[in-house]
Amino acid sequence: MKAVPAAQGVTVAEIRSMIEEVGDLVRLVSEADPDDKAELYVRLGLKLMYYPEKQYVEARNEPEPPHVRAVCVRGGT
Repeated sequence: MKAVPAAQGVTVAEIRSMIEEVGDLVRLVSEADPDDKAELYVRLGLKLMYYPEKQYVEARNEPEPPHVRAVCVRGGT
């Protein structure tokens, strides 16, 4: 039986790089065209529900598996 390799840690530099990348993505999304944002949200499975009386937004993430949109059933079973 082979030993399972030990988990490798993440360096401080790698963490900084990830944070910088996320910051860039947040900026890009915040500045994006509304139609482009809508497409991005659909692809991510992000669903937003706004409740105007409470001025409250509920966000849910319900991503579909990548193969779901490619499957097509034809005819009866």
